[in-house]
Amino acid sequence: MTGTLLDVSDLSVTFNPPTGAVRAVRDVDLAISAGEVLGIVGESGSGKSVTVRSVLGLTPPSASVGGTVTIDGTTGTPRDMSGAAQKMSALVYQNPGAALNPVVTIGRQLRLLSGGADDEELESLLGRVGLPDPKRAMQAYPHEFSGGMQQRAVIAMALSQQPKLLIADEPTTALDVTTEAQILDLILGIRDERNLAVVFISHDLDVIGKVADRVAVMQQGVVVETGTTQQVLHVPQHPYTQKLIASAPSRTPAAITHEPDEHAILEIRNLAVDYRDRNRTSGGKVRVLEDLNLSVVAGETLALVGESGSGKSTLANAIAGLVPVANGSIHFQSTELTALNRKARRATRAQLQMVFQNPLLSLSPRRSIRWQLHEALRLHTGMSSDERNGAIEGTFERLGLSVDLVERKPHELSGGQAQRVVLARALVLEPRCIIFDEPTSALDVSVQAEVLELLSELQAEHGLTYLFITHDLAVARYLADRIAVLRTGKIVELSATADLFNNPAHEYTKSLLDASPTV
Repeated sequence: MTGTLLDVSDLSVTFNPPTGAVRAVRDVDLAISAGEVLGIVGESGSGKSVTVRSVLGLTPPSASVGGTVTIDGTTGTPRDMSGAAQKMSALVYQNPGAALNPVVTIGRQLRLLSGGADDEELESLLGRVGLPDPKRAMQAYPHEFSGGMQQRAVIAMALSQQPKLLIADEPTTALDVTTEAQILDLILGIRDERNLAVVFISHDLDVIGKVADRVAVMQQGVVVETGTTQQVLHVPQHPYTQKLIASAPSRTPAAITHEPDEHAILEIRNLAVDYRDRNRTSGGKVRVLEDLNLSVVAGETLALVGESGSGKSTLANAIAGLVPVANGSIHFQSTELTALNRKARRATRAQLQMVFQNPLLSLSPRRSIRWQLHEALRLHTGMSSDERNGAIEGTFERLGLSVDLVERKPHELSGGQAQRVVLARALVLEPRCIIFDEPTSALDVSVQAEVLELLSELQAEHGLTYLFITHDLAVARYLADRIAVLRTGKIVELSATADLFNNPAHEYTKSLLDASPTV
């Protein structure tokens, strides 16, 4: 490491919405040197992302930003220095879907950002971040990628700009354990090659422990503890830091307090799903799911794990009727879903809910949270307006959300808040079965622990059934009765949770367990 590249002093950020001023960041001091990795941790809404965005000049014009920023020896206000900060930096956003242009191919977006790199260099970079078939990836549009593949593309775009400072805002939340390990190795390798400074924002303390040289802990807009990674994670001084570390999912499964029914509430037989192949190399189609068979028992939690691109989200979307099925059947409560028309399908949706991987893309950007939850209840229940308000507020309280958030629009929420709002929208309808697609990936460890405990309590109280898609094996181990392992569109292993972790049968399952630092 060499001299200080970026020095932030007395940074304060206040937002000024119509409902009153909100102090998001207060008196923050941070510094980072070339070749150093600074980890920033804290709960959702603690000010982590606002801190770095304010340095880059990405806060709204109405926000009040104070303090000083020093870059390469030049000092000024955050707004004065934002141009210099942007010029030397590249940002990996928490929400990859929102960071990509939906009507432009991945290749064209890379070319525009890289400043003239040829396709061979860009394809090599896509391969380095773990995208299969980089040549095809260059021609793909963002919607043709899974969430994890989108995240890898965004990381490649940031690295293609050859920045001095890489700001990574939750860059591994959508990645499976093997790809996460590859990405972390890649970032550290490029850090060493280019003497790159990295600000790494994450709620995953295991990830921070792998990559960071120093750690800053934020709570309610204030840095409450800083120090070396060893000091902060292993000898924490502040009670809040101690709470974060204690909130990580247990390495042993939680005691199962519910009794699954032997009846299969969801049954999938010989399911096949095709996607369009832009290169026309396979008759115009690529088979994503192949001859898949799966039963989910009423009252159980079945976790579905596997690498990004293995077909997990495609399976969830097929069950929810969001992608066409090429072959096979999907029965929910003995009703064949693939045979239903749109109107008949709507009648099942209150009982079969889905929580999507990308919360901001599943919420209307133009409507308040209150309006969107009211709409769900109005469509599927006979509640009065007052009853709907009561149900919404009660669900918010159970999820640890401030009731004041119902008046906000999605862009006014942090990533973790948006994820909990989507959880609330599903839970408020009191469904029989919920499909969760990476529901805790955007949550900090303390909120994640609270949400997992809440899901267990709701399941025990109401007999709910969960199909839980996750790349976090510690979460799967904590919550699931059984685990199915998906690889390239096929289930390669299905067994009780304890059996899978103690005696994995398939080599692919063993590789996933070996790559996970938390199991």
